[in-house]
Amino acid sequence: MTALVLLVSIAFTLALGGCGPKETATAPDEGEEVASGGDEGGGGASGGDDVGGDGPGGGRWEPFAFEPGQYFKYEVQATGDEPASGWFSLNVADAGGGRMELHFEGELSGEFSLTATITTGDVSGVVMPLMMSHAGWALLPLFMNPWELWFAGQALDVGTRWSFTAEGETMTFAVTGTETYAGVTGYVCEWTVTGSGGEHTLKVCVNPEFPLILYGKIGGNGDYFEYTLVEQSGF
Repeated sequence: MTALVLLVSIAFTLALGGCGPKETATAPDEGEEVASGGDEGGGGASGGDDVGGDGPGGGRWEPFAFEPGQYFKYEVQATGDEPASGWFSLNVADAGGGRMELHFEGELSGEFSLTATITTGDVSGVVMPLMMSHAGWALLPLFMNPWELWFAGQALDVGTRWSFTAEGETMTFAVTGTETYAGVTGYVCEWTVTGSGGEHTLKVCVNPEFPLILYGKIGGNGDYFEYTLVEQSGF
């Protein structure tokens, strides 16, 4: 398993270190022009169809709030000491007793297929099967990273930003626009962490009503993991 998986998670977690945001800016005034998503990672202009309407809407993102019948397919690119490129799909099924079964299939370093059982909002049962998979490890940043901590409970809107310093590292966060992936529009969220370990960056696109990121580029010091939603159903 590439060291970048742990590097990225540790760097951002240390930067957050239990501290709350020190600066917050509200969204721009109505009518102010805001840059929307470009071509990077397959993102389109804002204003596409959304899970809950014509746009992402305001609100807090709750990751991993899966429901039975949902389907996702992503393109994946990973660089570093163990590069990988390909795709994976995820089907969510009812496992009874308030649990759900996540079935993964894909082709990265090779073909892989695995199943994990979880409860809503808790995907700890996914980590070990992915770590044991010869190809599934490339999905670990999607499920290992402390998304709730990183987003700091903030209500998302274009123009929202905050920054703080902890453990000798400074983190800045900004919602810079919107992009659309597989017909779902989300907020583009960008973090930069600077400190003695260099600079680490994170760009993700999230919709408050969608349980996974729509797009993500997570990395540091030149290496990264990139995930792009290309298909979805069940919403």
